[in-house]
Amino acid sequence: MLLKWIERLSGTDHVASKTHKTTRQTSLFKEDAKLLAAKGSGTICFRLERKEAFNLDLIATNALLRLTVNEQGVKLYCIYRGRCILLKEESAEGLGLDNDPECVYWVSFEANTRSVLFGKDNPDVRHASFCYNLPKSDKAPQQYWMNKIAHYRIETPAVAHLFKAFVNGESTFLNTSMCR
Repeated sequence: MLLKWIERLSGTDHVASKTHKTTRQTSLFKEDAKLLAAKGSGTICFRLERKEAFNLDLIATNALLRLTVNEQGVKLYCIYRGRCILLKEESAEGLGLDNDPECVYWVSFEANTRSVLFGKDNPDVRHASFCYNLPKSDKAPQQYWMNKIAHYRIETPAVAHLFKAFVNGESTFLNTSMCR
């Protein structure tokens, strides 16, 4: 009995190994959260100061989206009411960190379509290597919690540039079926 209790305390219950996890974090905001160019929609382009795995948080008042990028691939989490929910995970050759130290990474999100895109190089739909649409909602688009995303945080040294616009291609935004 004591051995099982010790195992639970030993750290085997780590957020990276779970799809749903309750956290004890009291606030979504930390000192290093920065203001976005616009609420509810935009694009962040950034270059890492050194090649290392990173988390990029898109922070709303009551929740956040966390994009985790490492050598193997990309994961997207939603952290809401103390729960960390894995929304999507992809791993493929060339999807995660790039070997080029000058690589520009970008994340784009749009509250109205409930979409999140990630890519490298040019912020363009054709360069999106990871995309996700949050499930449909019964709420009106102006009521989506993603409209409250107004801050971001990158947990590794990086130089970032912010844009108000969501990434578009030659046509309108990506087909929803592409982002599942």
